[in-house]
Amino acid sequence: MTDVPQLFPQPQRVFYRGKKILFSKNGKSLFSIGLSPIHSSLEEEGAKLIQKKLYNMGVHINIIDTSKTLSTPAILMGVQQNLNKTSTFFSRLNEYPVNNFSQSYIIEFEENNVYLVGVKPEGVYYASQSFIQLLEQERDQIFLNQIAIYDWPDYPLRGIFEECYIGSGLKDLEDWKVIIDYLASLKMNILIVALYGCWRQQWPDPIEYLLVPIRNYPELQTPQKYEFYSVKEKKRKLLTYLPRMFEKDFFPSLIEYGKRRNILVAPMFNVLGHNTLIPRKFPEIAAKTAQGKPKIDGFCVSNPKTYDLIFRILGQIIKRYLVPNQIDLFHIGMDEVMDFCECPECRKISHAQQFTNHLIRICKYLKNKGIKRIVVN
Repeated sequence: MTDVPQLFPQPQRVFYRGKKILFSKNGKSLFSIGLSPIHSSLEEEGAKLIQKKLYNMGVHINIIDTSKTLSTPAILMGVQQNLNKTSTFFSRLNEYPVNNFSQSYIIEFEENNVYLVGVKPEGVYYASQSFIQLLEQERDQIFLNQIAIYDWPDYPLRGIFEECYIGSGLKDLEDWKVIIDYLASLKMNILIVALYGCWRQQWPDPIEYLLVPIRNYPELQTPQKYEFYSVKEKKRKLLTYLPRMFEKDFFPSLIEYGKRRNILVAPMFNVLGHNTLIPRKFPEIAAKTAQGKPKIDGFCVSNPKTYDLIFRILGQIIKRYLVPNQIDLFHIGMDEVMDFCECPECRKISHAQQFTNHLIRICKYLKNKGIKRIVVN
């Protein structure tokens, strides 16, 4: 078998069904996209993805309701129960040791049509991501490789953690969308965004990032400085700014954009390690030295006021960003805890027990707020 496109990520099962099909000529598509009249927004997003890809190749293709008569061969898209003639495809799929069946999809060729079928809408969307890799342009013609795909993911959650660190504050919503689109092309389905983190080990002064505004706490913000040489002006310049996500409060828009591409966007807010901003602004709850002075990093886990403040912050994030979007996952960091409180009460228990008590208390609060999946580093 020769001249077969490289598919990435590599599907679980691939079958060669014949020679390439002429898909379009001189900018005119010989196919239409048939979308079931009963379809989700994610299935529609998959159809638009194919439409956009072809537009960028110089071809316009129509999206048509499959309940109407189709005058041309079609790319028929939808979940299994809404598409006819697909039961035999899934009987073949059942022959394989499929993990995460609900996310599986099939691309198959039959009676001049191409079927992009999923068990659920996310499968249809994944099929569209694979389908656009089967298109091949040769001058004024586009060909479709007749390659059937039976695919499913090995793991239910696949994604990355995006840290808040040097440069992250300059990313605008459009930059984040590029990340989402790239993850979607890889069929990943989760992006955890660090909304708060601080670093003090590598630098003379702590580097602090807070990417969302916390209402009623105007002191919690992290202005940044960026020094660079301007070639145009032939001099060094200093840019001062607040993180773009903080300034424009676009985290909800990022969550919504991710939803449309089957990417769960969830927050990380570090509640013990990597923590200098909150203790610095509220020294009463900071971890203490044996002499009672506030430390640079960490909290006093024996002080009830520590949890009054942390719970108000976490509760605000849950109420503003997670509940409206039905998100039940929260990453709480807890990594690289360098300092522990040495106040008289905290000295009574070991560092390990301080850490454990704090973790349990945070998790109980999140659980009571409806969070079902808690991530700890």
